[in-house]
Amino acid sequence: MTAETTQVGAYVCPSDGPWQQEPPQFVQFIHGSYATNRGRNENIGVNWGNVTPPDPTAPFAQICNSDPGDGMFGTQSSVKIADITDGTSNTFLFGEASRYVGEPGSVQQIVSIAWEFIDDFSPGDGANGLPIVAHPTSGAWVVPKLNAPPDRTGSVMNACFGPVFYPPDWIRIPACLNLGQYGFHSLHPGGANFAFADGSVRFIKDTIGVLPYRALGTRAGGEVLSADAY
Repeated sequence: MTAETTQVGAYVCPSDGPWQQEPPQFVQFIHGSYATNRGRNENIGVNWGNVTPPDPTAPFAQICNSDPGDGMFGTQSSVKIADITDGTSNTFLFGEASRYVGEPGSVQQIVSIAWEFIDDFSPGDGANGLPIVAHPTSGAWVVPKLNAPPDRTGSVMNACFGPVFYPPDWIRIPACLNLGQYGFHSLHPGGANFAFADGSVRFIKDTIGVLPYRALGTRAGGEVLSADAY
């Protein structure tokens, strides 16, 4: 618990807003400005099961049909250097996920399905008065565009996840491009900083194309990227 509640200065971007301790009635996870790269497959809200997990007829029954993801971090999984066949210099390790302008400096947090969520500033009428739209604090995906705007009403989330049944389904849905809370975003104009799996740090412009951006989020997608693509 001490580690979870100790603020580490290096984990907060200087451009991010001031951090405040959570009220005592909420889980005391501290604020950070960076999120791990979870790739493209959505693996918090949906899974591979066709019935209540674990579904022995569906993939990954041993982890309740959760998808390990095609990025660098996922559910109950680990990635070795040898697994990064796209190349460590072409694969995001983690990137910026600062709060949005107007998002409170101290925000209520809840724990759901073993993941931490941070409630945003959208108007809410959900359970216990919590906002409709929330974003994960443990990672981000490359399906939403870099620096996509926040969904303040829940309409984008509904349009994105309404047709989704399996983890890869949201990749093809246009509305998901604008689900900012699930993507990487920063308070820097024009882009965000990313750490790559080779240890380098690079600034990625938010004008990057959707395909090369998503390719940088996969560790073994087989995409061929040149440096001028980003």
